[in-house]
Amino acid sequence: MLRRADVEPGKAGKVPEVCKMLRIVQQTYYRWRQKYGSMAPEMAKELKALQKENAQLKQLVADQALDDERKR
Repeated sequence: MLRRADVEPGKAGKVPEVCKMLRIVQQTYYRWRQKYGSMAPEMAKELKALQKENAQLKQLVADQALDDERKR
């Protein structure tokens, strides 16, 4: 969606109009721009996958620590 938003201002006009067309608020657009602006779409997908894997691993570690604490 961010790539599409990059193309649309040239055609449609300003950022508020593009955000309305994409059904997002401007704050979301600027947050995405800051976070993913310089990334290729493949890199953004890889980042999301790594973040998901990291969250799962953190949960596993937390569960393991809880189990260890209960055994004491």
